[in-house]
Amino acid sequence: MGFAGVIYFGSQYLNEEVTGGGKLPYTTPIVIKNISPESLEIVFAVIGMVGFGIFIYGIANRVDKPIDFYKNE
Repeated sequence: MGFAGVIYFGSQYLNEEVTGGGKLPYTTPIVIKNISPESLEIVFAVIGMVGFGIFIYGIANRVDKPIDFYKNE
């Protein structure tokens, strides 16, 4: 979710910088007032990095069960 937000708000930020603040056709304005797309992009980047870090932590600390763990006796 974080990386999807980075892509969406990053493209809006780039569009605003390229057009000098003008509105491009077929674009939707930001619904949240007083927050720039650049700030939202940074927030979503942090969310994405934290989520990815938790994912890697889970993989690194996983404990595999022995092969005979589910064996019926």
